[in-house]
Amino acid sequence: MRKTLILFFAVVFCVVFPPSLLALGQAPPESQERWAKEDRAAQALETLRRAYEDRDFAGFFHGVSEDYRQGETDLRSDLADERSSISAVDMHFTASQTVVEGDKAAIQVRWKKRTMDARTGQPALSEGSAEFVFQFTADEKTLLLDIRGQSPF
Repeated sequence: MRKTLILFFAVVFCVVFPPSLLALGQAPPESQERWAKEDRAAQALETLRRAYEDRDFAGFFHGVSEDYRQGETDLRSDLADERSSISAVDMHFTASQTVVEGDKAAIQVRWKKRTMDARTGQPALSEGSAEFVFQFTADEKTLLLDIRGQSPF
């Protein structure tokens, strides 16, 4: 009798909740795609942060779109000026939100940057918040398109 009841409830369960609805451990494809894009944007931001900290400006600009909204030339000029005045950089980002929409992702970040003046050796601390906007390209690149707010760069 017990085996019959178990079998009965198993059949009822499968009818009420078909396996296609249960798909345990799997998110809908659109969620998986969004999560993958969030991860790509976070990795791109970390790559930029690391390149900036290491003073690898060629590597840094490899992750910046030619359509960068603030002007790539101005950014290059700012970084070149900073290169001569700062001898060390330590930067930390804390992301609070990531929004993906189509071929773009925006990451809200609070940042802290410690620098050392190249001439005096004096340390300085700056902090702020910014929104980094990334674009996903057809060739699977994730490039910085815009920085809104207080840029750490």
